[in-house]
Amino acid sequence: PLPVTDLALLTQAARKSGQIAAGYFGQGPEIWEKADGAGPVTAADLAVNTMLEDQGLQPLDLPTVVSFIGNGLPHLVRLAMQARDMDMSRHDALADDVIRRYEAVNGKLTQLYPGTTDALNALAEAGHRLAICTNKPEALARTLLNELGVLDEFAAIIGADTLPVRKPDPEPLREAVRRAGGDPTIACLVGDSDTDRNTARAAGVHSILVTFGPSGEDTVSYTHLRAHETGRNLV
Repeated sequence: PLPVTDLALLTQAARKSGQIAAGYFGQGPEIWEKADGAGPVTAADLAVNTMLEDQGLQPLDLPTVVSFIGNGLPHLVRLAMQARDMDMSRHDALADDVIRRYEAVNGKLTQLYPGTTDALNALAEAGHRLAICTNKPEALARTLLNELGVLDEFAAIIGADTLPVRKPDPEPLREAVRRAGGDPTIACLVGDSDTDRNTARAAGVHSILVTFGPSGEDTVSYTHLRAHETGRNLV
């Protein structure tokens, strides 16, 4: 994988690859300032921490919650419960509770990363088919993309509950590409986490990892290849 720091560089890399771009494409950052000025908050942070507080427990700090993101909300809830030594037999019920809380704020204050629309347009104009492969439940992903005004930009959306398996299993990626009318053997997964890298690796395709997502800083350590400049004009 090649970490990139800017959507323009990502677009250039994807166009040079000559492959279909499928996967994560900057649907965030889903981070905004709390009304009381107490610091930043994410949709996941808000949903999980309000659940913890309702259970009489201390909330988790933002870096901890962000480190749990990437394998779906039920997995995030499991890690949050373990961090607070909670009774794991209550996981399913509390995961459903967190999903309902997440639905209430999903997409309401989210913004696309700068340059996302230009990058999507440039890739589409170059003939690339675009799809989403996410560990967010499909309905939540569709709602978010619709709120952001880019739902129609993607030919297919595969969520955590679309298939019996989720990332890092390669089948969601392959199915996303198939539904978009592409060839799963020549896809390129754009992502921001170790889960994305492992998904692409399992599928036997290339991946491009961005450094500006929730797990962006971690991607820098994956390879010595790194884009050091932010060349938006390269689009």
